[in-house]
This record gives sequence, structure tokens and C-alpha cells, in this order.
Amino acid sequence: METKKRILIADDSEDVRKMLAIYLSRNNGYEIEQAASPTEALQKLADAEASPRKFDLVISDHTFNGSPLDGIDLLRRMHGRKQLAHVAFILFSGEVEPANPGNHLTARALREGADAVFAKPLMDFGPFLKAIENVLSVKTGPCPH
Repeated sequence: METKKRILIADDSEDVRKMLAIYLSRNNGYEIEQAASPTEALQKLADAEASPRKFDLVISDHTFNGSPLDGIDLLRRMHGRKQLAHVAFILFSGEVEPANPGNHLTARALREGADAVFAKPLMDFGPFLKAIENVLSVKTGPCPH
């Protein structure tokens, strides 16, 4: 039996984390962990690397209230650790303009190595879920659903 893909959701909004966690775990069978800051996310990623259950994907907001780090900083620090290079990354931010793929933040995130970028709030979960499946398939093999 194939194990569930493991996703870490990093967002300073508890409501956003809970909504995504419920949707992705109940409707799509992913194993979800949550972090309220990039620092907490990095700690959870490091802890997971020392265990048999590593993360397959990080979905991160860009701006974190009260944190000196943002989602791009999280991505950079992940890429700076060889043991985290396999972890896919989706930036999910209210600063992204969905009608403008040339948006500065979108371009910057993709240049830094994000696998996908989405605007929030999500108006349609379909493309978001498809991107998650595609990213996980490329990085870790087919999703088990």
C-alpha cells in the first residue's frame, strides 16, 4: 500500500491553515501538518528529515505578520539545505494577481524555484488541486487517488 503524500501548510492565518488542511486531508487523502511561520515550518521540515516520514510538499503564504521571514525566504532556506531539495513548493498569496502571470511576486517566486504560484483566496480549487497532483507526481511519483 502506498503511503499518503505529506504536505506542510505554512500560513499565519489559522483559518486558512485549517480550511486547507480539512479540504486536502478529507477530500484528497493527504497527510497535513501546519506551521504559523516560516521559522516553525523550517523546524518541522528539519524534524521530518530525521524521521521516516518526510514532507513531499510545502504550501506557503508569502507574508507572515510578525515574522522577519516571508514565503520566499522559506523557499530559499529550503533550497539551501540539500536534504530538503526534494520537497516541492507552492506559494499561495493574496499579493499575486491571477490575471497577471507576469506579476512581480509570481515571477520572483518561480525564479527562486517555486513549483507553482496561486492567488488567495482561491475561487476555484480545481486548478489548485491539479497543480498539487502534478507537482507531487513530478517530485515524488503518482498520487495515490
